[in-house]
Amino acid sequence: MTESEFAALIKGLAADLNNQTYRRLYASLQLQPGLRRTLNPAFPFPRTLRIGVMPEGLAIEHVGPETAEDEHFPTEAKEFLSGSVYDFLDMDLAHLSHVPQLVPTPIEDTQFFVGGSMEYLMDYFYDVTSVEGTFVLNGLPDLTFGAEPTFVWNTTIFYTDDAGALRTRRIDLLELFPLVNRHIAYHDDAGLTNLADWILSKPVPQYDPALHAALNDFIVLINLPDTDEPAITRYLSEHPAILQLAFGVGDLNPQKLLRWQYRTDKTSLQPDFMPVGMVRRSNSKETYCW
Repeated sequence: MTESEFAALIKGLAADLNNQTYRRLYASLQLQPGLRRTLNPAFPFPRTLRIGVMPEGLAIEHVGPETAEDEHFPTEAKEFLSGSVYDFLDMDLAHLSHVPQLVPTPIEDTQFFVGGSMEYLMDYFYDVTSVEGTFVLNGLPDLTFGAEPTFVWNTTIFYTDDAGALRTRRIDLLELFPLVNRHIAYHDDAGLTNLADWILSKPVPQYDPALHAALNDFIVLINLPDTDEPAITRYLSEHPAILQLAFGVGDLNPQKLLRWQYRTDKTSLQPDFMPVGMVRRSNSKETYCW
């Protein structure tokens, strides 16, 4: 494939999706705003459209969270002369000490835990039961091209990198289309319209894109070697929902200075947080100091 042929292919795919799938989703939301609550967070217009031309087929990833009413989304595209779909997803898993179980596609509403990720998440009090769907220990999606198109929907992969740090890879919608008679194939016009209707028909659990992004950034932050306690406290202060949801507290009251109420040479106290508990006793809130 020449450079001009590749550019024309990518431009055509992005235009077709925008005109016949994304805009149809947007129009549906205008008519029924309540659909937003359970619509996959990558739609109606994705934050990024990623396209990979692989030796065995075509990989298209619709990446959220969506950009509201902005149909001018960026498109990232690359031709792979070799490699796997995991290379397309920018996931390096070669360091894993043993081959995880491969789960056949299609895959929907699933969490995968690979390497030492589960140990990390338990330390962070991550509740795997709080997310609706299926969770798989020591497993990965089998992202190979078969005889028929397939997909991965509303799925997160937790894994540890070659340095032992925790990483996450969210997949809102990944489509895999095998070559047909050695040629690239994707939805025709009717298929693009049906894709929009199919997306609307598949509700996902309510999703807070801002909070999920903050959680991902927090996981990365605490695994950086030069991160100190003040940096963690500052980040949690700027994103209070993390602790509020994790421990069921209200106001966090970070870095409040507590002065002694009698004469003393003791220095004042300044706990990281003074969270106000959500449980009421005798019509008053409980306050805890961290």
